[in-house]
Amino acid sequence: MESAPTRVHRRPLLPLVVFLVVVLAVLLAALAGAASSGARWFDVQTPSMGTAAPVGSLVVTRPVAIERLRVGDVVSFTPPTERGETYTHRVVEHPTPDTVRTRGDINGAEDPWTLHQSDVVGRAALIMPGVGWVFRALPLLVIGALAVWAGSSLLRRPDHRSAARVLGVSLVVAVTGAVIRPFVAATLVETTTNTDRPVAVVVSTGLLPTTVSVEGGPSVHLHAGEVGRLPLAPSGGSAHHLMVGIDLDPIGWAVCLAVAALPLLWCLVVGLPRPHPLGDTARTDDAIGGTA
Repeated sequence: MESAPTRVHRRPLLPLVVFLVVVLAVLLAALAGAASSGARWFDVQTPSMGTAAPVGSLVVTRPVAIERLRVGDVVSFTPPTERGETYTHRVVEHPTPDTVRTRGDINGAEDPWTLHQSDVVGRAALIMPGVGWVFRALPLLVIGALAVWAGSSLLRRPDHRSAARVLGVSLVVAVTGAVIRPFVAATLVETTTNTDRPVAVVVSTGLLPTTVSVEGGPSVHLHAGEVGRLPLAPSGGSAHHLMVGIDLDPIGWAVCLAVAALPLLWCLVVGLPRPHPLGDTARTDDAIGGTA
C-alpha cells in the first residue's frame, strides 16, 4: 500500500516564541555589554523626580567624575547616611569642586547631605519611563508562561492545548498586572495649609492618566509623575478619603479595549489547530509519514 500523505500541523505560537526569545537575548546582551563598561541601571520606585523619572522608569547611569557634574544633571548616588539605598536626584548646587548637593524635583527642600565622589554611582545617561515596570513584571510573566506551557502540554488534542495556552497566558498577564499595579496609582506626598484650608499634595505613580478626587469634593487630572493639589474642607477631626480612577479619552479607551481583545483577535486571525477527524491514532500515523 502507498504511504499516507504526511500531515503538517501548524504551530502558530512558534514564531512568536522565537521572536520573544531573540528579543530577550538581545536585551540581556545589551545589558551585559553596558555593565562591562561601568553602566548601572535602576528601577525608580519613589515619585521624588516627578515627570523627569516617574515611578516605574528605568534609569541607566554611566560613571562620572564629580567635578564634571553640572547643576541640572540627574545622578544616582548612595547617601552617606543610608549606605544600603540608592537615590536618583538632580544636582542643584556645586559648593566645592569635589562636592555636590541634590534634590528630588518634587521635594520641598534639598537633600540633607553633601555628596563626594565615593557617594556618586553615575550620571543618568538614559531615562526610560515605564520600562522599569517591564523588569518587575518579567519574572512573573516568564514563570507563569512556563507553567501554562508545561500544564497545557499534558493535553492530547492540539486544539485543546492551544486554547488552554491562550487562556492561560491571558490569566498570567492579568494576575501580574493585579500584583504589581502598574497602570493606575497615586501617592499622597504631604498635606499643607493654604489660607487656613488644608491642601493634599498628590502625585500620579501609574502609567495611565489618572483622576484623583476627594470624596464629595474637587478632583485633579494627572499624568505619570505629575503633581496635583486638592483643597480639602475642614475635617473637624474626621479623615478625608481620596479616590483614584483611570482618566482616558475615547482613543485611549479604544486602545485599552483593543489590547484586552488581543487573545480573541489571535484566535480569530490565527485560529486553533483542528483535531484530526480519525483521532489520535491517525495523527500519530501522519506524523511519521503513514504506514505501508
